[in-house]
Amino acid sequence: MMRIVFLPTIALIVGCTPAPPPKVAIADARAVVESALASWKNAEPMQTLRDSADSVLVAEPRWESGWKLDGYEFVGETVDGFQARCKVQLTLKDPKGNASRETAEYVATAAPKRTVTRVSEGW
Repeated sequence: MMRIVFLPTIALIVGCTPAPPPKVAIADARAVVESALASWKNAEPMQTLRDSADSVLVAEPRWESGWKLDGYEFVGETVDGFQARCKVQLTLKDPKGNASRETAEYVATAAPKRTVTRVSEGW
């Protein structure tokens, strides 16, 4: 009796498991990070990027707290399944106008949604 009840439950769980997102191509992930950094450098509000036709969800604490991005350079990239990690050298100005340089690591996805999340300062 237990088999009849238990087996359909397993089939239901296995049959309804969503497919994982597709693996990301490094060029696609880099393009998502590039789009976000270019918007930041152009002094666009983060919400503008989120609301655009090519919507990108961004989590970048420096941008959110009023830092200005003067320049950036990609210095490393790796793929980790459906996401990529991009290491970027940033040239910044804090809200008081003091210049600084730092290395940031971003995790990016290109599908099913375009996202960029800063995960650390350094690699």
